[in-house]
Amino acid sequence: MPNPVNIRELVPLLMVSDLKHSLTFYIDKLGFQLCQQADDKGNLIWCRIEKDGVAVMLQQACLDEDDMSKVGNGVTLYWICDDVDTLQSQFAANGLELNDPTVAYYGMKQLYLKDPDGYDLCFESPVQCD
Repeated sequence: MPNPVNIRELVPLLMVSDLKHSLTFYIDKLGFQLCQQADDKGNLIWCRIEKDGVAVMLQQACLDEDDMSKVGNGVTLYWICDDVDTLQSQFAANGLELNDPTVAYYGMKQLYLKDPDGYDLCFESPVQCD
């Protein structure tokens, strides 16, 4: 019989200050789907979300006024997609204000945005060469 797997160790984990608010952002604004969640006495403590085969874990941070280092730590998540221009239009239609995509030195067109806790999210698609 295989050992049980801790799914939280298999995907990127973001500690967020307000899990319900972040979950709403990822679902309503970015089009992720809620796949799994856990709560403790009615309080959501972590959830797994997915979009196009990419999974992310969001976990409620236990914050105190002296330790805000767990949230907004500058983590950048990268997603490969078919076309960032299409994503930009989709995200803008969902109420996000975004800068135009830019082309990285290594030949990928990138669309950056920040989630509610200040994490950088970068969607990339290959640049068409003429």
